[in-house]
Formats: sequence, structure tokens, C-alpha cells
Amino acid sequence: MALNVLLCSSYSMTNIAAFPVWERGPDGKEKKYVLAVADSQASSKYEKRSGMQKMVHRGNCLLMATGSAYYADTAFTAAAGFPNDFLTAESAARKLLKITEGSDYQKKENDLSFIVVGPKPGVGPTVYKVDAVTRRPGRGRDMIEQLYAFEGSGSRMVKRAMSRDTEKGTMNISDLSEGMVYCWDLAENATTDSGVDDKLQIGLMSDEGVRLLFHPDIYINADADYQDYLKLNGLVTDTNPSRLKYRLNDLYAAMKDGTDEMRKVDTMIQGMINQAKNDREARLKPENQKKLIEILEYRDQMKGTVRGMIDAWYRQNTPGIEHQIEGMENWRRQRRRSETKGDSGSKIQVSCRF
Repeated sequence: MALNVLLCSSYSMTNIAAFPVWERGPDGKEKKYVLAVADSQASSKYEKRSGMQKMVHRGNCLLMATGSAYYADTAFTAAAGFPNDFLTAESAARKLLKITEGSDYQKKENDLSFIVVGPKPGVGPTVYKVDAVTRRPGRGRDMIEQLYAFEGSGSRMVKRAMSRDTEKGTMNISDLSEGMVYCWDLAENATTDSGVDDKLQIGLMSDEGVRLLFHPDIYINADADYQDYLKLNGLVTDTNPSRLKYRLNDLYAAMKDGTDEMRKVDTMIQGMINQAKNDREARLKPENQKKLIEILEYRDQMKGTVRGMIDAWYRQNTPGIEHQIEGMENWRRQRRRSETKGDSGSKIQVSCRF
């Protein structure tokens, strides 16, 4: 068992989520993906620890856990010994219930639950929620197939924000770029809970396979999981594992910068829309309409950059990953030069008003 988990046997992990994204391809057919996301914080009665691994790859599936860090890692380790039981989401969920049926797992204070993302024949990637502990009368150990799943204390804020955005019509998960933006939206909403941080572990699954992308501070517990992390991302041709990990770290940073910029522009656009609702004269001015179009076009450019990163990552295109990282680094340099000159640091002015 990993040292950091042994040290954290009294620690509890929170905030894991999975949700589907459907994209229409050039042939007009819809393709289903599932994005999985977790934070990296574990908390005890006395302190908090960041960098905890909450997401692992077993067989064909992604597993995430909330609750006791010690028993989650114990279950993950046990699951590694049964790869043939983790070929579909349903079989994986059923095996997790089997693994966790012992009395040690069943202590109420462990509050152990899982989210499983895995294949379902004829359907594509599917989400299961697994309650490994009987939490209260009438809610026993169970496995449930769900469209999406949110677990942990931070999920209360996430569900509330999701309901609000759905009601307002501002929730947008129309493609993978928007889905990636939503991962960081979830993190921002969840971090209002003291037991959650914004250092993400991200998984992406379709019929074509699975990828993982972790914040640089995530400590990958087992050497086999570390090698699997590199292999899943296609980075197996270099003899220097540290260099491969650095490349993924740089990709994570570039992805976060790109999605953060999209989120910032979204705030600007929403501010302009709110003003336009109350100021008919302002919204009818040609110069204001032009400004809104320019901002939308800038967002489109940044969205294309994020999509380029996702495609290179998912296709295991190492030269493409390096090209996208270099592109974002050029963008950062341009931003720093602009900030030195005293402007907003991007091609658009940071203003929420016409």
C-alpha cells in the first residue's frame, strides 16, 4: 500500500463526478463521451492533504472513490487483481460491491462510495454509482446506472449550481471543449466546500478508449498506475518517464489556461447580456454589436485551441501535444507583454459593459 495512504488512514475524500457529452460528427452521427473529474483533497479532523489520487484505471473502466482514503485505496488495489471483472461498467460496479462486502469496509464512518465509468455493449461509455456502505435504513449497498453522477460533500454545491444553470439556460455541454470548461466550473463551485480543492484529475472515455490527465501535484499511488498513466496517453516511446510526466503536466497547465480564458470571456458576455436587457439604446448601437461579435469570435478562437489540445491528447499525438503546449506558451508570452504595456493582456478588453 502506498505510503501517503498509510499516513492518511483517517482521511476522507470528497467530490467526484461523471457526466456525458454527445457530439455530432461530420457524418451526422452522434458520438458519446463521458468526462470524469475529481479533486485531490483529503481531510481529517485535524488537517487537509492535497495531491491524493481518487481516480484509477482498471480493465476497461475508470473508478473514482469518495469516503475513507485508506479503504478506497484498498479497494483500488484489490480491483487490480481482477482485470476481467472490470471490462464493462456493470461488471465493475458488481465487483466493487463484492470487494467491499467485508466488515472492515462496512464501518459507517468509512462512508465509502464509487463512481464507475465503463463500456456498455451497444450503448457506449456508461456511468454507475456504487454505494459500498449502508448509510441509513432504507439506503443499503447498491449499484445504480445513472446518466451522470456527483458524489462527496462538494457535490452539494455542484448540484445546486447545476440546477441553477439549467434553469437559467446557461449550462452548455454541447461538445468536448465545453465539457472541459464545465469540469473547471464544477471545481470552482465545489471549492466553496472546505474539504475540496481545485487540483483536478480528469478522465475521458469513448468507445475508442480512455485517457487520464492529472494536476502535477497528484501523487500516483502505485508504480503500475504510474506506468498506466503514461501508456494511456501514448507516452511510451521515451526512456525518461519524468520527461513524459512533465509533458503531461504542461498539457494540464495549458488546458487549464485555455478553459480559464473561455470562462472569463463567458463572464464578460453574460455581463453584456445583462446590461443589454436593461439598456435598449446601448444594445442597438452598431459599435456595441460589433464589440460583442469580436468577443464571441475571440472565444471561438480560444475554444478551437482547447479543442486542439483535447484532440492531440485523445489521439495520443505526442507531436500534436507539444505543438499545442508551445502555442499556449506563446499566448502566455503575448499576454505578459500586453500586461506590461498596461492593457488587459488579451485581444479583448476585460469589461462587462458596452
